[in-house]
Amino acid sequence: MDKRKKFLHITALGDQRIEEAFSTPKTSVWSVNEALKKSNLYKNRYSNVFPYDKTRVRLPVEKGSEDYINASYVTLDQNEYIAAQGPLTDTIHHFWAMAYNESEKQNNDTVVIAMVTPLTESGIVKCTQYWPDKTQISFDLSENILEDRISIPGGSLKVEYVQESYNAVGDYLLTELLLKSDTKVKKWADAKVPPSLSPLCQAKWKIKKREYKGQRQSFTARQELGEPEPSLPLTIYSMTILWKRLTKTLKKTQFSKLFYD
Repeated sequence: MDKRKKFLHITALGDQRIEEAFSTPKTSVWSVNEALKKSNLYKNRYSNVFPYDKTRVRLPVEKGSEDYINASYVTLDQNEYIAAQGPLTDTIHHFWAMAYNESEKQNNDTVVIAMVTPLTESGIVKCTQYWPDKTQISFDLSENILEDRISIPGGSLKVEYVQESYNAVGDYLLTELLLKSDTKVKKWADAKVPPSLSPLCQAKWKIKKREYKGQRQSFTARQELGEPEPSLPLTIYSMTILWKRLTKTLKKTQFSKLFYD
């Protein structure tokens, strides 16, 4: 079978499955019920391209929130990929939340995105520019993430431009980005002590809990103008690590001697 015939065969097969999904939505294995929900229709770029319910990617959301994104898991030669539509303006944060969550699930610090469609083609918009570049070096998606109740550690998600390079041999542009989530500690005025160490300790334990689950997490204390010094969170972080080691090595009698002698 040549490539054209194979393409036409796959297209016809897809049309048959969609027809079945529409005719028997409750029983069809090719159902697309989530994509057709009224609350999700605006998330679809096209009116005839939907992910099947059984293979769709789910966003990490709070209970009762919509987890839909127009993206599907695809298995090829025992390797798993995700096929996603070109993001719309209103779904850029969904796309990056998916990328962040899937990389965390796989304990992988690198996300490779192969963009195979231009932003516009024959005057028709095919994809919204969903990544920052030299003209706008950062996208802060935190507000959208919180509004849609998407569960990202710290409720913060940013995409930052790093660099880009053109590969003449392959004729493609490689753009490197930094996708990050920050855990913020609030109610800490500059040049003052926090009203309580409890929030800071809770943030630290939350980060550490993710490490125990096998998720790589770097603890970075970042200072900005008018914000507290990073030395205290780093000190507390170090103390909690030392405390855990002590609880493993010291006996109860040794604890008594340590604190009361």
